[in-house]
Order: sequence, then structure tokens, then C-alpha cells
Amino acid sequence: MSKLHSLYGRCLAALLISLPFNAQALLISEVYYDHPGVDNGFEWVELYNNNHLAIDLSGYSLGYGGDDYTTGSLALSGIIASGAYFVIGGPSNIGITFDLSLNFNPDLQNSGTDADGIALFSPTAQIVDAVIYGAVNINDLLDETGLPGAVDVGDAPAGSSIERISLTGLWQIQSAPTPGTGPLPQPQLPPQTPPTGELFEPAPLTLLLPAIMMMAILAYRRQRRGGSDERAIPTCSFGNGLTA
Repeated sequence: MSKLHSLYGRCLAALLISLPFNAQALLISEVYYDHPGVDNGFEWVELYNNNHLAIDLSGYSLGYGGDDYTTGSLALSGIIASGAYFVIGGPSNIGITFDLSLNFNPDLQNSGTDADGIALFSPTAQIVDAVIYGAVNINDLLDETGLPGAVDVGDAPAGSSIERISLTGLWQIQSAPTPGTGPLPQPQLPPQTPPTGELFEPAPLTLLLPAIMMMAILAYRRQRRGGSDERAIPTCSFGNGLTA
């Protein structure tokens, strides 16, 4: 059975490698927290939907602060279309279209020697995404992994924003803020197209485990019938160029 178990593990590893990588769907993409003069009424946070489907923000929230994310919190609402940006805040700004117009109260932290952060929370209160900005994360603000995160970007001067420039988490200080637009790529459509009126969802991995075990058993039996060297571990192919 040890050889069969080894083949099962190799088949499972090949399957996991073959599964497409799904980038995080909902991201914080830009933050404007330091307006020249008074911040009140001018601050905003921009989100980006990297999913191929629209996302309902009901139940999501923003939390922000320096010691933790409880200095201020804000319940979200609205729908973000696929590949779209969603701007929250700034009712005193002129010439900017806000998808959710409101005032951050208290104001977003302006940062400095000690880093501050803003986190996006799911309806189950899990951190979906976070940006930590300033010098040093002395208070161990958490990032989307649930662990104390590294500082993503320095402290932006008044009138500038901090902007995400990649899906992998690279940020920059943006001297000319761009609410509602940005450099992030459009989401990729899934390879499968569901029938009309049906929503496609990949099968959970737990449902695939019996099939993987069956593939391992069949490959093991083929080796035994073929009279090959029993010390060798048979292979398991998924027909996509990956072989275990």
C-alpha cells in the first residue's frame, strides 16, 4: 500500500499544480488620506473588482487606524462591476464621482514614523485586503494573510495618494491621484463557459479526492499487469501536460 499511497500523493500534487491560480477578487487599489489643509470631507478609498463577476459589497466593511483597525470603521454597500473601480468617501471634493459618498469620521490616519493601515473586511469579519503605509509597522498591523504585514508604501505628502500598481501588491505614491481609474489589468474570464442561466462553480477539492484515488489505483494496476519493475512508482497524467 505504501507505493499506492505515494502515487496518490503525486496525483494530488499534480492536480493542485494544474488548477488555475485565482488572484484575489476584491482589492484596495488607491487611498487619498492627506488633503492640503483640512482632511475632513476630502478623503477617499478606492476598491477594485478583479473578479469576472460583479460583487455585492453588502456586509463588507473598512477598518483603519494605527494601533489596529478599530480607530474608525465603515460599513459598505453597492455593487462593483467586473473590472471596475469603486470610490468611497470625499463628499467635499468637486469634480470626482463617488460610488459611495460619505465622510470618514474620524479621519483616515496621515501616518508618519509609525505606519498606519486600512483593511477591507469580509462579511465574516476576515481581512480580505489591507494596505500598510508609513515608515515602520511598529504596532504589527495585520495584512490579508492574518499576520503582521510589511509596510506596502511610504507616507504620501499632502495632495498625493498611495496607489496599487499590480495585483501582486506593489504600491507607489501617486502625485496625481486617479480616483475611478488605475493601472490594474482587467480580470481574465474562466476557461469554462456555463450554460445559459447557470452559474459555473469549480467542484470543491474534497469532491475530487475519490476520483484521484481511483486514478492512482488504476495506474497501479496497469503497472502490475504490465509486469514493470515494482520498485518504480507509476505515473499519473491529467492530460494537460502535467504528469506525477
